[in-house]
Amino acid sequence: MAKFRGIVQGDERTEVTRLGHKRIHVEAQSWEGKVVTEMYESDAGVQVCVRLEPHHGHGISNVLYYGPVDPEKES
Repeated sequence: MAKFRGIVQGDERTEVTRLGHKRIHVEAQSWEGKVVTEMYESDAGVQVCVRLEPHHGHGISNVLYYGPVDPEKES
């Protein structure tokens, strides 16, 4: 059984689901930039990274959050 599950739904299409056993990487993109979310299993538990990136990959990524999926469990 997969540990991670991602769901995508746009305006004109049906919902789709993707599964990941060790990690999942999700991007939502426009002409102005994209939001990237990654979740993965580590020794410290499930970790997540959420960042903003320019559309064409030029410039600096802006990391919004990097750490445990449950910040209350952070040691």
